[in-house]
Amino acid sequence: MSIINFLTYYNRRIVFYKSVNASDKIQDANYIESLMDSVKDIGELDTVKKCVVQAQSITKFVYNHHWVHSLMQKYVNDQILQPGITRFVTNFIALKSLQ
Repeated sequence: MSIINFLTYYNRRIVFYKSVNASDKIQDANYIESLMDSVKDIGELDTVKKCVVQAQSITKFVYNHHWVHSLMQKYVNDQILQPGITRFVTNFIALKSLQ
């Protein structure tokens, strides 16, 4: 049996979203992409949208102000992931990097 679990990261917690039984499916890139498309629905929730917009604002501010970016590098010793125009899931990865 092949089960694919979807988890979401929100409010400093990882929460189970849903599970898919993929036993009878060919688990190739197209199938995985179709599953990821179905997960995009969570991004339509107002609280998630608000959180992503705030994270994008913080990221822009940090990277547009050299002194803030330097302070972040000094104390955090890490970078904020800057997602390009890719999949929605990168927003959650970016949020985790802000933690």
